[in-house]
Amino acid sequence: MRLQIPTAFGTIHLREAGPRVRRIVPGQSALAVATFCLVMVAACGVDPAMTGPQNPSNTDPSGDGSSGGDWATFVFEGEAQDESLANLGYADGELVVQTLPGADAADLAETFSAVHATVIDQIVEIDTTILSVASDNLYPAAAALSEDEQIESLQKNYLLEPTALPNDPLLADQTHLDQIDAAGAWAITTGDERVIIAILDTGVALDHVDLRDNLLDGLNQADGNANASDVHGHGTAVAGAAAATADNGKGVAGVAWGCSILPVRVTRSDGRAASAVIAKAIISATRRGARVINISFGPLQTDKTVLAAAQLARNSGSLVFISSGNDGKRKSTSANAAALFIGAVDSSNKLASFSTNGPFIDFVAPGVRVLTTDIDGDYSPINGTSFSSPIAAGVAALVWSVEPDLRPVTVEEILRSTAVDLGASGRDDQFGYGAVDARAAVAAATSTVVETDAARPTTSVSAPADGATVKGKFRVAVTADDKYGVANVVLSIDGEPFATDTRSPYSFIVNSRLISAGVHTLSVVATDASGNSSKAATRRIVVGSDTNDTTSPELTIISPANGSRVFGTVEVKVIATDNEALSRLELKIDGKSERSDRVSGVRVEKCFFWNTSAVKSGSHTISVTATDRGGQTATESIRVTK
Repeated sequence: MRLQIPTAFGTIHLREAGPRVRRIVPGQSALAVATFCLVMVAACGVDPAMTGPQNPSNTDPSGDGSSGGDWATFVFEGEAQDESLANLGYADGELVVQTLPGADAADLAETFSAVHATVIDQIVEIDTTILSVASDNLYPAAAALSEDEQIESLQKNYLLEPTALPNDPLLADQTHLDQIDAAGAWAITTGDERVIIAILDTGVALDHVDLRDNLLDGLNQADGNANASDVHGHGTAVAGAAAATADNGKGVAGVAWGCSILPVRVTRSDGRAASAVIAKAIISATRRGARVINISFGPLQTDKTVLAAAQLARNSGSLVFISSGNDGKRKSTSANAAALFIGAVDSSNKLASFSTNGPFIDFVAPGVRVLTTDIDGDYSPINGTSFSSPIAAGVAALVWSVEPDLRPVTVEEILRSTAVDLGASGRDDQFGYGAVDARAAVAAATSTVVETDAARPTTSVSAPADGATVKGKFRVAVTADDKYGVANVVLSIDGEPFATDTRSPYSFIVNSRLISAGVHTLSVVATDASGNSSKAATRRIVVGSDTNDTTSPELTIISPANGSRVFGTVEVKVIATDNEALSRLELKIDGKSERSDRVSGVRVEKCFFWNTSAVKSGSHTISVTATDRGGQTATESIRVTK
């Protein structure tokens, strides 16, 4: 069977896929395996033969009848917020799981195993794991995982749809440039090549005469290589709208035509892009120095995986622009500070009939008959919020070209204060803060003074209460705020860093079984992008013993041998066991603590390293203390000679 998909670039003919076999080759990286498994969404339609099952199954994920729950009624959180997601394609048998900072790896491994899920990839920067489950176990596994208190969110791996004056001969046809007063902005700056705009899309036509001079060496996040050439055409059009080369006597001009383009392909050949791949691409683009990142795919306003990566990019000094979507409907999704969502207006500054709108919209930009570069090396007019977004992104790139030291929040404030108010007075759900105005934004940037940021963030702990007694797993909820944005929040236990959160609202999960019973101090410190750290906010907690265990651990120092001579760096190897659970191992040299590490499980092999150059020649005592969950201890000591 053939499926015909109409797109802005013509009709795509897809042959129905037959059975496919996934094989993991020994030594193959998790990324390669995950990438192989990801199946993408076409520009304007979904091929049912290439997605996972759309209906829940009543399969018991444990396989033994021990798991409870009504799997048929389970609804993914994002789909509850935006029902259109329920009809969106997704990578067959894949779940994207975001865990709370501090989640215990051993517990998670047991949780995943219990629902017969296999880890195929991870995005460690945002505490995200991509799991593979049997197709008919997707809903049952998701329902079971949603009950785990260490899991912050989970979703399908959704397959998303791609949503001086120059002397260029087609410039007069680019009416969208007049709408944003690009010429007025160009009188101040045409863009700085050091400002990089990343285009996360279907790739870019690398030899297009109006793009090649602005292109940097790109990457292919979907296939894990450097081939960023366009396999569909959508990305070439998006790149041209943002930063097509100008004043070259050819074709068209992009908004920020003096800036550089970083092409990042996030799709396979059919034009489909998976949530997890887009999230990884955001992180990759940020590391490559992109200040502006454009994603013309959707719907993404409820995609926590992509938004978590966007928040990380913002914390690093970049802004992510995302097209609002082309279904013309109003969505109730709230605004999200991690990214800027852009809707479309026509040449009369009326909301385009196809422009998805709602509380999540930040700005609008021209999106009807945008004349831009096409994959054939020519130029075509095209419609969609896919092209409004890179136009707005180009304006941000011009602002940064004027003043590269501006912080993301300041660039956003400039776009807000200079936007042309449309519709109801002030911000509204159709136009957001209004239509971007390139000239006004760039002019405002020239007079914006970059303030020295010496102010500390503010931090407080809202849970647990001071003096609270905790058992099992418990949450630490934190409020952190900063004028220019919080980069991260670090939770420490008894002065030792435990976990880091980069996503607001800030929250941690702590397994009290990893801490000995008794009184402990929790402290949180927030740091902003300028490196300013807050004062530590603290809580005293009492870890209650959930066991009547009175048996001490057993401990043996394997090496070095008692009475031996040592020199240089000495490996102190120990084996500790306990009938319930170990919580800590501590190394002391001559009674002075050298290192103390949290541990877990009933048996632990541990190697400490002692640099003997720090002590005098002669006899020394090495001692190791093991502490179990109930607070029982055991100490083993030996004497060595340096």
